[in-house]
Amino acid sequence: MSLDGVAELIQRFEKIKERHPGAIPYSASFGRSKKPHLVISAIIHGDEVGTLPALVSLMEELDVGKFEFRGKLSFVLGNIPAARINQRYIDRDLNRSFGLKEVKLDEEKRALELEDLISDADLYVDLHQTIESSLDGFHITAFHKESYEWARIVGRPGKFVTHDPDEGFSTAGICSDEFAQNRAIPSMSIEFFQKGFSKEAEISTKEFLANLLNQASLHLGKPASEIKSLSKEKNSLEVFWIMYREKLQSREDRLVENMSNLQEVKAGEVLGVRSDNLSIVAPETGLILFPKYPHKLHPAATLPESLFVLAQAREDLDP
Repeated sequence: MSLDGVAELIQRFEKIKERHPGAIPYSASFGRSKKPHLVISAIIHGDEVGTLPALVSLMEELDVGKFEFRGKLSFVLGNIPAARINQRYIDRDLNRSFGLKEVKLDEEKRALELEDLISDADLYVDLHQTIESSLDGFHITAFHKESYEWARIVGRPGKFVTHDPDEGFSTAGICSDEFAQNRAIPSMSIEFFQKGFSKEAEISTKEFLANLLNQASLHLGKPASEIKSLSKEKNSLEVFWIMYREKLQSREDRLVENMSNLQEVKAGEVLGVRSDNLSIVAPETGLILFPKYPHKLHPAATLPESLFVLAQAREDLDP
């Protein structure tokens, strides 16, 4: 599906939001009551469009009354201008623009609008895709007990990647799910395969959203003790803890070509080479995540902070 396909999906979204206007621009809301409130966002990064087909199809089913959601259900598209030209962002990464004290750029202003919607949520879900290929979909968020409980309740995808909540995901700024968790709002950020349209992204997003709406309609708004008990009844997730980040030293640092998210690497394995010809070696065995190839970026593009991160399996975190 081309940029024309993106434009067509955005147009379908716009038609629905005209009949079901949301609280902020490019949002739509369904439901007969204000609470509990589930908020789902997509294309916070403009080139991560692969979740749109399933998202818009679900909204169209809600529009014609195929099913109802108990409470309030809001959908929002994050960065429309970037999506229209297949870019991650225009001036600043929207998913590093939350919680700012000073707002000047368009993406910073958009983050401020999104903050208003997210702040009203009882559960917030952000749909993403990886830059490079991925062997499967996965959750990615700082460890937050209530968020983890909801990930277990929904159960898809089955891999939960997390990190120390005292260490932000990026030094460039706060992500949308971090903004929610900082306000004690459970949140999930999920990667649905590599950015762009694909059958695997569409199918996995559709399955996730169906399960999410079913579980949220049944249980969102229940006391925390009931959510905790319910999560314990669900199947365990495969939990991986981020334990290492390989810092970028130069634009010419190069990883081995075609590395995939969730690819296993062994301790001591050569993963690339520095600009000074020193080898980049995996410090421990684990799964590689978010591999980057800075030499392929446009010369004016902002360089990533790290070449990759490494996550290790650990026993399921008891909620």
